[in-house]
Amino acid sequence: IEENGSANDGTLTFTLTTANCSVNVNTKEAATNVAAADIFAHNPQTGYGSFAITDDSGGGSIKLVSGLYSIGGFKPGIGNFIERQVRVDDSCDSYTLQGGTWTAEDPVIIEVPELPYTASGTVVDSNGDGMSAFVDVYGPGFWTHAETESDGTWQVKVPDSISLEAGAFSDAYGFLGSVAFSVSGANVQDLLIALSNDRYDLSGTVIENGSVVLG
Repeated sequence: IEENGSANDGTLTFTLTTANCSVNVNTKEAATNVAAADIFAHNPQTGYGSFAITDDSGGGSIKLVSGLYSIGGFKPGIGNFIERQVRVDDSCDSYTLQGGTWTAEDPVIIEVPELPYTASGTVVDSNGDGMSAFVDVYGPGFWTHAETESDGTWQVKVPDSISLEAGAFSDAYGFLGSVAFSVSGANVQDLLIALSNDRYDLSGTVIENGSVVLG
């Protein structure tokens, strides 16, 4: 039942708010700036959020309204940045972080834990050729993901002394398979995920009331 202003009148009203504040964010792995990282600000009270991508210097600006936010980010192959909580004041001139007050120009620095090793492998089709896919690597208290290169290869950073699993997905075939592995004081290489032969192409047309449905 739709109820928005007038009960069940079939009308939904959306009010757009101008994001007249901004917070500068800098992403780092140890002392190194991280370019092309996805960064976000999320208000846990209102659900409002905004997103941006860092530039070559690891910097980015997120447009916001005043309020309380968790600032975080993610970079494929590296993992999640540790979130920091800030409160942007009504004037948009400053924000508070860990009890201190900072100007709006000062960047919020978020860092990703530096992981000691890498896991890498290849996703191949039924002919053994590399294919495009998304790879999730997960285990107890850990998750990261990457996209394959054009030749099907992928690489992520991983912690030491942990048992993990790498699973691959593609838009065309869905879940492709997975492989389990353990990290113990060294990089893990040559993990292979292969598409099985029992996959077939399926195509068709969606019809509604005699007309083709597009999109």
